Amino acid sequence: MVPFSPPRYNPAPMLRFIASRLLQFPLILAVICLLTFLLAWAAPGSPFENPERKLDPIAQHQLEKQFHAEHWSTFPAIYPVKL
Repeated sequence: MVPFSPPRYNPAPMLRFIASRLLQFPLILAVICLLTFLLAWAAPGSPFENPERKLDPIAQHQLEKQFHAEHWSTFPAIYPVKL
């Protein structure tokens, strides 16, 4: 009769799985940020325009400059740095 021995636990597959998920996280987060950015810029209108109250063009330009929203290419270059 062979004595019963429980199977040994090997943590390597689980650690490999967790490591792969942790390495995928920044890439997935970057893709989500990029998709959100593209959808926000594709939407019509401006977040600084209000049909009920007209904003002074100088104030609107200052807000766009403050939030780096003058052009679509300035925002994704600066926003991740400030995150």
